[in-house]
Amino acid sequence: MIFVDRLLATLVHLRHGVTHDALACRFGVDRSTVTRPSARCGPCSRSGRHHQPRRVAANAS
Repeated sequence: MIFVDRLLATLVHLRHGVTHDALACRFGVDRSTVTRPSARCGPCSRSGRHHQPRRVAANAS
């Protein structure tokens, strides 16, 4: 897989929870090909250092 496809597969997996099997089928590669980039990115995304926007409460008026 080229870099852009690996990035897209990783982002779709992390954001939407699509399984590695489904992504592998979509990109026409083996499951392990999709799992490797996601595994490398996983510790970064789970470290809690990424930004999560605050939710703004609506005014009650």
